[in-house]
Amino acid sequence: MTIRVVLGEDNVLVREGVRALLDSYEDIEVVGVAQDAPSLMAAAGEHVPDVVVT
Repeated sequence: MTIRVVLGEDNVLVREGVRALLDSYEDIEVVGVAQDAPSLMAAAGEHVPDVVVT
């Protein structure tokens, strides 16, 4: 079973680092990435993830 993740972080280096780490796992799929709270809420509503990481 694949875990669907939406990632929210305002710092681009941290955001891309965490995304790269999550992408290295076969059973985790990053379905959305956001840089602020409104974008995070929109991504979570659109993609309906299993997990939201902030």
